Amino acid sequence: MRSPSERAGHLTWSTAYGFPAGYESNGYIQDHHFHWGYFIQSAALVAREDPTWAARYGPMVELLIRETANWQRGDGTLPFLNSFEPYAGHAWANGPQQFFAGNNQESSSEAVNAWAGLILWGEATGQPAIRDLGVFLYTSEIASIQHYWFDLNRDVLAPDFGQPFASMVFGG
Repeated sequence: MRSPSERAGHLTWSTAYGFPAGYESNGYIQDHHFHWGYFIQSAALVAREDPTWAARYGPMVELLIRETANWQRGDGTLPFLNSFEPYAGHAWANGPQQFFAGNNQESSSEAVNAWAGLILWGEATGQPAIRDLGVFLYTSEIASIQHYWFDLNRDVLAPDFGQPFASMVFGG
């Protein structure tokens, strides 16, 4: 399935993406919390040691945070929480959800990395709203991993599934 921007012959998404785009992240707006998580966490480690750097590059880092999981309700540019779905308790990887089985989350570890980055950035820059959002996202994602991926209570995976865990979770 092609994105609306591909059908129209030009890009129309209002989003940030790396260049060159990998894994069709520009056309399908997918995996952004995975990609940006590495930058956010790295920026937080630098910010902890160099507040001047954080002040200079903070707006760009916070754009990546907002694009990943916006902490600001009513932001006219990016949706609140963006890739994270509170009902499911974890993020989703694919933007337009074009799969027959719904959206997916194929790398829960990278999501955890992104949320740890929010905690570190919020703490390093003295922004409790970002830090606290990171704590919420991190703890929720971990609980979901334990429930959906590892089925710790043995009430998710069908007995005939034949595997001790799911490597990828779909919404359907």
